[in-house]
Amino acid sequence: MTFRTRKIDTLSSITKRERDMQVLCLGLSRTSTMSLQEALNKLGYGTYHCRVAAPTEGHIPLWLEGFDAKLNGNGKSFGREEFDKILTGFSLPDMPAVNFSEELLIAYPDAKVILTTRDPDKWIGSVERSIYAIIHSRLWFILKIVLPEALPFRQLLLTALIDWSNGNLEDRTALRTGFISHNEKIRKLARGRLLEFSPRDEWGTLYVHFWINLFQRHHILM
Repeated sequence: MTFRTRKIDTLSSITKRERDMQVLCLGLSRTSTMSLQEALNKLGYGTYHCRVAAPTEGHIPLWLEGFDAKLNGNGKSFGREEFDKILTGFSLPDMPAVNFSEELLIAYPDAKVILTTRDPDKWIGSVERSIYAIIHSRLWFILKIVLPEALPFRQLLLTALIDWSNGNLEDRTALRTGFISHNEKIRKLARGRLLEFSPRDEWGTLYVHFWINLFQRHHILM
């Protein structure tokens, strides 16, 4: 089978990472992944979050290419070779990387795993107020004209939601099922190297920072 030329293949191969992947944070977006990112950064784990992917030139098209292979079977699936070309940090909280959880667990078998979770119904409410609100915003009609280069970001959010809802973008029951299934899958696949917690939203970064420091002192993360 032959595959079309991929954007990812135009990047130089990484023969050896500067530092091994340390932590895979595989909780879905809106489970305090931003607080987790801030805590990991303070502890010296460079992170690759959606806030890093979005403004980094050329990265969104690469992830969309990975999604196309994963969801539609178009091209070679992403693995260690592809991830090493994109991932600049040593830990991974949030989408789009989290949508490739199974592939990441295989690619980095020595990395510790953190799964952040929350009540499924509260999670859906949070996703509706954030990601759904963004993709359904009328501002995109203006941006399509004045800032067309922003459109791939909307496509990235749409594709992540399609993945989480198993192709049923506006079906909240399917989205809820996808959230629960994702967490169950991570618990099974990452058994033996998994830390799971449901952070209290009001504690924010302070709580997460304390939590990670606690386990670092017990040599669980390092």
